[in-house]
Amino acid sequence: MKRIVRVMAVAALALNLPGCEFYKLEELNRVDPTGTPFQKALAHNYHAHSAAEQKAYDWWSAVLYASKSLEAAYGHDVFPEEPAKWGIPAGVLPEMQKGREDLLAMLAGGVKDVKPQRAADAQTFFDCWIEQQDEGWQTEDIAFCREEFYRAMSELSPTAPVKKAARKPAPPPVAEKKEMPPAASIPSVAPEPVKEPM
Repeated sequence: MKRIVRVMAVAALALNLPGCEFYKLEELNRVDPTGTPFQKALAHNYHAHSAAEQKAYDWWSAVLYASKSLEAAYGHDVFPEEPAKWGIPAGVLPEMQKGREDLLAMLAGGVKDVKPQRAADAQTFFDCWIEQQDEGWQTEDIAFCREEFYRAMSELSPTAPVKKAARKPAPPPVAEKKEMPPAASIPSVAPEPVKEPM
């Protein structure tokens, strides 16, 4: 472990990152998340993203996710990234800004209490989309994070179609029973006389 920390410290100097930022990566492995189920889910998701970026030697992104993971793990509110503060292309920026507005509105509406894991998925994949779009070269990762964000949002949306209960079929019509007229009202017809053959 000490060797890993020394390697991280050397990398911090090379990248002009404060050494304390890299110690956050080590702290992640010791912290026991507290807080709400949503905050715990955020801590777990951001930790997973940080680990993936460490494997790719993307230390800036790894530290970003580690910082957000620790904030959530200690029970603090963590918000999605703001696209305007990143190097997002002008053609994509409006979509991301709209996505963030929708996400914040949905979180404020209480979905993080009803579906904490999927709400955390939506937020962390949104941040993943921003981070990958800012880098701009891993097109498959950009598409994956974007699609997973929208997938989680669709599952959280209150406008999802609700199946209506099937109506019971109407009973078949009952044939009306006709009453026979009284015998006095039926005209009597006398039989014609039978003619005898000549």
